[in-house]
Amino acid sequence: MRNAMIGLVVVAGVLAVAPPLQAQSSAQVSEARGPQDRADVPTTGGGASPAIRPVATDKVAKLDAPYAQAVVAGGFLFTSGLIPSDPKTGEALRGTIEQDTGRVLDSLESVLRAAGLTLADVVKVTVWVTKPQVFPSVNAVFARRFGTHSPVCAMAMVDGLPGGAFLQLEAVAKMKDASEPATAKR
Repeated sequence: MRNAMIGLVVVAGVLAVAPPLQAQSSAQVSEARGPQDRADVPTTGGGASPAIRPVATDKVAKLDAPYAQAVVAGGFLFTSGLIPSDPKTGEALRGTIEQDTGRVLDSLESVLRAAGLTLADVVKVTVWVTKPQVFPSVNAVFARRFGTHSPVCAMAMVDGLPGGAFLQLEAVAKMKDASEPATAKR
């Protein structure tokens, strides 16, 4: 009977099962990884791949954690979780769910602008809320702010969020590519 290890991988917030691992020599591993993961290829600070670029803006509260507000990688922008907070003090703000959703979308738009993007470039949004009854209000604010653009969205309920926030949001946006039109024709 052959032993196989199954790995769990989190990609863009989605838990996936990786294929069984097979024994490989160090040369096979180095070749399979590609040159960006080899020690002889220079990387940016902190060991990040040169293909990963952090994005930051002073229009969004600074994170009190060792990760970026957003990064660009593989042609996409990935944001960290955004909560309604004061950009100057970092203090969590609490208002109505409509106000908080608007504040979070303001922060998202600021991060997108720092990368040269808009809400129209967002392809996926993940929202965590602490109360199920807020889903309709969040959806109503999203409909007003996103207009006819409809990114995919996942919403989940959680027990608590940083700063006692009602909601937290992260987003994925497609970077503009000079080889494709700014708006796709349907």
